Amino acid sequence: MIRIILLSWSFIPLAVVASEPLPLGSDYWKDPAFLKSFNGSYRIEARIEPAVSTQERGLLVEVQALMGKGQRANALAKLEGSSLSKNSAALAFNIGNLHFEEGDDGKATAAYQKAIDLYPAFRRALRNLAMSLVRQGEMEKALDPLLEAIRLGDSGGSTFGLLGYCRIHREEWASALQAYRLAQLTEPEVLEWKAGIQLS
Repeated sequence: MIRIILLSWSFIPLAVVASEPLPLGSDYWKDPAFLKSFNGSYRIEARIEPAVSTQERGLLVEVQALMGKGQRANALAKLEGSSLSKNSAALAFNIGNLHFEEGDDGKATAAYQKAIDLYPAFRRALRNLAMSLVRQGEMEKALDPLLEAIRLGDSGGSTFGLLGYCRIHREEWASALQAYRLAQLTEPEVLEWKAGIQLS
């Protein structure tokens, strides 16, 4: 899995590097709070998501069974090989999730973008697109989908924490501080958010 690694100067006191953005540690992507938030993205939220047809639902049940057996490669192949995936935002989103979990952020980004193209108000796809972009170091590109996800009602700690991370990269200190504080409402133990507040 591709991860953002802490830079070698991370041991320098925060006050000395206050002008430098704080990299997300590789442990963040394994943090229980992040995993809970990300894994929750497999659930359907009808208010802000595309409708799923009976055929799509049947395919997702089959895919879920394969994932339950640890057969993620087979699950991904089944999704990508289905003709239903061509015009389904929900299936494109799940393809993106599987690529994200495998660390293939380029393919994850493309799949999430396809889901958004098919259903522009797909909140979880917007958030996960931003996560994938941040993991690739594309903070500027991640900002718009993060903001749109928040406009659509996303109030998760991961979303606000990543927003803070993007803001601090732009040296927008006040906005970064607010975002990190909001992130701590639901993810108070995440070290990156605590450190982000110190830098803001």
